[in-house]
Amino acid sequence: MKKMAGFLSVLTLLGLSLIPSVNYIGDTLERVLIFALMLSTLISISALLSVYRDVKLFNMAELKVIAVSYPLLTILDTIYPLIKYSDQTLSSGLLNMQLLLIGYALVVSFIIIRKSKECH
Repeated sequence: MKKMAGFLSVLTLLGLSLIPSVNYIGDTLERVLIFALMLSTLISISALLSVYRDVKLFNMAELKVIAVSYPLLTILDTIYPLIKYSDQTLSSGLLNMQLLLIGYALVVSFIIIRKSKECH
């Protein structure tokens, strides 16, 4: 039962991450970024819930990887299209939304890092 639960969890995470990346209109790197960011987002949600419930779901090293990867992927997801489509005009609303997402990712990262220090 335990192995089946782990397998189904991984399968669900990969499936939920794959769907938006397959449906995304863009080049391969953009699709890979979308996949990685969605996967990182879902795992970050699990980490936040573990902090909220005070349950040790991840070890210290895993929490650090989650805390670094989520904002990093959010920043890459913002910067890559800016570089690739630099010849086009940028909507200020889009840029503001991306900056909010980066800020949110940094707050999530801060919470997860604080929790990883408690695990130490």
